Amino acid sequence: MIMIIFCRFPHPVTFGGMLEMSVAYLPVNKNWQLYIDRSQAKYDELQSQLSSMLTRLAKDAAEMPEERCVLDHH
Repeated sequence: MIMIIFCRFPHPVTFGGMLEMSVAYLPVNKNWQLYIDRSQAKYDELQSQLSSMLTRLAKDAAEMPEERCVLDHH
């Protein structure tokens, strides 16, 4: 199998990258809490933006004249 990989992807960096990507791990060290905090902050920011956008779209739709809310099938 390894020879098939080397024939298809002859560059050693490609093989090294494949080996590196095959190792899935989450390093848990002193930076873990920082990662969690930053991830939560980004999530909260995006949730707030999404909520604002949806609220604005709902208000815009509610203010549309009724005939613009119905699709014209002609």
